[in-house]
This record gives sequence, C-alpha cells and structure tokens, in this order.
Amino acid sequence: MIPELEKALNTCNVDKLAAILAHDPSLINALNDKGVPYAFVGAMQGNLALTRYIVEYTMASMNTRDADYKGILHYAVMSGKADTIPYLVERVGMSAFDGDRNLITPYDLAHRTGIKKSKNTSALTIRSDMRILTTIPSVQVCTLIHPLSV
Repeated sequence: MIPELEKALNTCNVDKLAAILAHDPSLINALNDKGVPYAFVGAMQGNLALTRYIVEYTMASMNTRDADYKGILHYAVMSGKADTIPYLVERVGMSAFDGDRNLITPYDLAHRTGIKKSKNTSALTIRSDMRILTTIPSVQVCTLIHPLSV
C-alpha cells in the first residue's frame, strides 16, 4: 500500500490518494524511506494544491516532525517555491520560529535561501538587498520579570 501512496503523492493524483486513504487514513502520517512524513510531500514539492488537500481533507497531523525535528513549514521553505508558505503560516497557523534539531527555523531557511516571490503569491515579498521574508508575522517581544527581582 505504501508504494501506491508514494506514487499517488509524487504524481499528484488526488483521486488515487483519496482511495488509498479511504482504506487506511493513518498512512498519511507514516514515514517514507528517508524518515519524512508522507504528509509533507506536497510541501516538499512546493505544490500548493496537494498541500491544501493533505491539510484540509486527510487526517494528517501538522504537529508531525521528521527525524531532524523539521516540520511541514521547513519543507515548504526548502522546496524553494513560495506558494505554500503563506498558506501554511496564515491559514494553517504554522510558526516560522519553530526550530529543528539544530535550532534552524523556517525563517532562517527562508533568509538563507532567499526565496523568490511567485506570480501567484501576493503576500510574500523579499527585499533583495537584505533577503527578508516579510510574510512571516512579526513577533511580539515581552519581558518576563521574576517576582523576586522587583
């Protein structure tokens, strides 16, 4: 069943994917031979339609991580295609500041790789001089004060 699942995901055959997952919905959370959850395949390909289908119509867990503790947003950024990033951040609520095993965040990856804006993505912009990903919401900084230090 797993080879059929891989083929359906790699060819973006949503009908075949739906048929396979109808028999065993938990397969979407299984790991491939590289230790990456099948739920991440759409993001790995930078395929927004497949990512949306997996997120919205399967029982894929968005809290799943690979062996290096990378999440789905890490894979979307590593794909080099910007289409899936705003969807995962703005609609799914994935954090751009969740670090992997080496404390590298999706924001760090986007900054390093300088993802280019897609024609279909209006929310994602990159300033070419500083390569700053501006679709990621700003972080509100708060200071914790220990009660005994006051």
